[in-house]
Amino acid sequence: MANTICLSGPPFSITGNQSFIGQHVGFQLSFDSSAEQDTVKAYDWYLDGNLIIDQNQPGFNATLSCGMHTIGARVLTDDGWSGVKTIGFQNCRPAVSTIISGPDSVDEHAIGTYAVIATFSDDTSADVTDEYTLTSTDGTFSAGVFTPGANTSSVASRQATLTASKPGFADVTRQITITDATVQQYDQDPGILVVDLFNNTTLNVIGLVDNAEVANNHVAAYAGNNFVPAGSQPQDALVLASDAIPQPTLNWRFQFNIAKLLTDYPSSPSFTFYVKGRGASAGPLSGAFILKTFASQMTMVNSGGANIPSVTGSNLNTITNFAGNVAAGANGSYAEADLTTILKFIYDVANKSLSCTTTP
Repeated sequence: MANTICLSGPPFSITGNQSFIGQHVGFQLSFDSSAEQDTVKAYDWYLDGNLIIDQNQPGFNATLSCGMHTIGARVLTDDGWSGVKTIGFQNCRPAVSTIISGPDSVDEHAIGTYAVIATFSDDTSADVTDEYTLTSTDGTFSAGVFTPGANTSSVASRQATLTASKPGFADVTRQITITDATVQQYDQDPGILVVDLFNNTTLNVIGLVDNAEVANNHVAAYAGNNFVPAGSQPQDALVLASDAIPQPTLNWRFQFNIAKLLTDYPSSPSFTFYVKGRGASAGPLSGAFILKTFASQMTMVNSGGANIPSVTGSNLNTITNFAGNVAAGANGSYAEADLTTILKFIYDVANKSLSCTTTP
């Protein structure tokens, strides 16, 4: 039933759904302006023609028996009581389908608006968002407004599951894509630098970032302190370090997260990485390094005492072998001042190029 004509007093309407899936219903009076609403001295609400006691508010919320009902309201001003406006509705109405409506993708730096829509057997539909709680596996909701979570993995896009929950009803879910336009500009850049050291198990060896603007610069990653910053997830770390690797050739591995540096420090013209160390004795040291694609992510295999960094993703170039030297004097110290440079890498952002310098 449509709203009836108001006989006197300020114009107002009853707003609310005409179909409710559950027993709970809610309605609100709306006015043309707040000034007109300020003239109201009292409110009366009527359910199925009966005056509701102690409901002197512009809103009405209640849990009702299932079926067809009529809600009505009138207002009191200095001119007296208005006429009663009414609207018909049904609660406990079974929905044929319920979906989460809204955009398929949201940029990380924007917001998206979503609604829970129920469709009934007569092909009518109703917005029932206020009956559900919306959550996401990546981001937060305020009513129906979705704010994506922070991109901690420096990926151009990622999936999130939206869920609409209501007690006593099956959850409604939807997959969306969260994009990051600021990350997409780096798609042709490398993501991870992997550095392997061969044929020397006696090293005290560290890896670090040498950029003053980078948080945790010159904080070293090494065996027993494998993550920089400490406590970070492998894909979010700046540097990963292996423990001693008991293999015939590969004994140490470092990984530098170029993708995270590019997205977190977009104004930096270059990034510098060091591998420093000492051996039980001075001598030659060989190894190899390779760049992985921007979409690659760092992982950590095994656990304490046997950590070996790895990468999910493709190679960006071919493996480069190197030969250098290591100084003697390994004494268990991992302080940067006690160790000499084995390798120095510089990644030039503008030219997308990596240079490597070995110890003479």
